[in-house]
Amino acid sequence: MSRLTLRRLALTLVLVFTPAACGRAAPSSTESTKTITLALNEFQFQPAEITVNVSQPIKLVLKNNGTVLHDFVSMDAMVEVIEEHGAAHDMAGMPTAMHAAVEAGQQSTLEFKATQAGTYTFYCTIAGHKEAGMTGKLTVK
Repeated sequence: MSRLTLRRLALTLVLVFTPAACGRAAPSSTESTKTITLALNEFQFQPAEITVNVSQPIKLVLKNNGTVLHDFVSMDAMVEVIEEHGAAHDMAGMPTAMHAAVEAGQQSTLEFKATQAGTYTFYCTIAGHKEAGMTGKLTVK
């Protein structure tokens, strides 16, 4: 093959494969959804400490193994709530970063993405539950 033929062949290959490479989706920088199950009992969360990554979609499954209504609230967590499925629960206008309530023997879900690294608190807002020790820690890396 002549040098000119080799150059034409190389140019043809570049032209053929460049659009395919450009049209290919870049690897996703987002992580897959992480599911965390949190048991709610009288008067504790199990586990009491949760660790997640910034921007990772989280599906928090709240299982109320107790005999009364419980909820999961964080006032300070820097999150974007995606979706909440849970019991109706009056928060009396209390501003929250995220919240989900769950009736006794039921489960709820709370889907969110943490937007900022840090250590945040969560607790149950039912009268006396936080004071009885129903608190936890959310660590975002």
